[in-house]
Amino acid sequence: MESSESIIPLLNHTLEHVISELNAERLTTDDLILGNYKKDIPASVQYRLGYMIVSDFVKQHPEVSLKEWSRMSSVQILEKSSYKDILTIR
Repeated sequence: MESSESIIPLLNHTLEHVISELNAERLTTDDLILGNYKKDIPASVQYRLGYMIVSDFVKQHPEVSLKEWSRMSSVQILEKSSYKDILTIR
């Protein structure tokens, strides 16, 4: 996967499926990194989903500087994004 592919948003149906599988704790680290054809999980989904969450956070909180949010934990960023209600696994 090229590095630019990791910032391409997931399609809605893929995003819904990935979030459902994450919330149900049915994905392994390998599934998230390498993908899993049988589970219909694309490769490097953790980067794409992470990018989507951080982008949403930055868009919703332009007052938070890069220095500030780069020091925040992933849970803190998730909790202040619009993904907080749909991604229940922490």
